[in-house]
Amino acid sequence: MKKKSELQEHNPFTESLIIKAIWRENKSYIQHTGVNVSLSLMDADPHTSVYTERTLSLFKELNGSAKDMFIWVCSKLTYGQDYLEIREGKYCEEMGVSRPTFQSARNALLNRVIAPRKLRSHTYYINPSYFYRGRRVEAYPNNILVKSAPKMVKLEDDDIKVSGDNLPLQVPGMEIPDMFGDVASLGPDRT
Repeated sequence: MKKKSELQEHNPFTESLIIKAIWRENKSYIQHTGVNVSLSLMDADPHTSVYTERTLSLFKELNGSAKDMFIWVCSKLTYGQDYLEIREGKYCEEMGVSRPTFQSARNALLNRVIAPRKLRSHTYYINPSYFYRGRRVEAYPNNILVKSAPKMVKLEDDDIKVSGDNLPLQVPGMEIPDMFGDVASLGPDRT
């Protein structure tokens, strides 16, 4: 249970926070019944996911210039790409560092966070164990290890709030098998 002081306190950074968002259409195929379509709200600002389990232990070992390069690489990734061009002169100019500092940072990250591509000079693969811009589960489906089964929850009618902003998509007459034994219909009467 939260203390009274925790209930009254709020994050001061949220007062001016504005999150640009877009709606994303998610489609999934349900055998024998067709396509299930749902919408989810997605952050529209470019962002890179940093996977903390391994990154914290790595950061303890890196010097300051290598940490700077790590963050720089995160900010330069293109959605869905696992490689990046890193040109020494451009990096040094942008980050205001010397060539020896660049080389020291690059060497600290080599073969752990970045690895040179053989077919294209100045281009490096990134290690998606540390960070990735995009959805790793879609980019690397052969590398997925599912740790737990999804929890199935049956919602009662009172649990579903519907307004003009979050109106669920309907396909008249389409039946969806209910995981709890019944058959739910998404027909015009929403039953």
